[in-house]
Amino acid sequence: MTEENYVHCVENTIRIAEQLMVDSKGLRASMFKSREQATNQMYAQSQMVEMIMRRRVYDIQRARNEMEWQKYKLETNLQKVEREIEALRAAVADKINPTKLVETRLETRTRRPVLERVQDKPMRGLIEEYERIHMSSNMLQKKLEDALATYHDMYNHHQRVVKDLEYKNQALETDRRLIEIRKPLHAPDETQFKRNVGYCHMANEMVPE
Repeated sequence: MTEENYVHCVENTIRIAEQLMVDSKGLRASMFKSREQATNQMYAQSQMVEMIMRRRVYDIQRARNEMEWQKYKLETNLQKVEREIEALRAAVADKINPTKLVETRLETRTRRPVLERVQDKPMRGLIEEYERIHMSSNMLQKKLEDALATYHDMYNHHQRVVKDLEYKNQALETDRRLIEIRKPLHAPDETQFKRNVGYCHMANEMVPE
């Protein structure tokens, strides 16, 4: 090989090597770009998923708090209705003896001999007392039945609220555990505060350190 051919061969080899290096750099840049794009997309998707999960936790927790307040109010009203039922039952029981007494007196007068069956003032008073006691007893009995119906409706609603509250607590605990499981997906220096700032888009409003 002549010197000229040797130099030409070496230069050609150098050009080929430089071209391969350029191609290699371009390939590495393309791979790096694709990898960074995939990483950014996955990170954005992860942030969106966690934001949705945290919003869900917030909504479930708010609904659970409202249901706990509703459960508390129902229990308070149930106790109140229970006291009303006991008072009505006592009032109905108190009417038994006066009712028996006036019925006995009225029956005794109606069984008198024919000549002694007089529609006098005591007789009319007994009839009025009999009607008044029976009307009062019927009203108390009706109130007692209404109170019992209200109590049963409230109790059934309370049971549904308790069951729904149990489901809400289970869902809340599951979502919280999912958020804990996803913690390794975040950067090591990314704190909870930084993530909340990112979720709320408050980075531009923060005072620089």
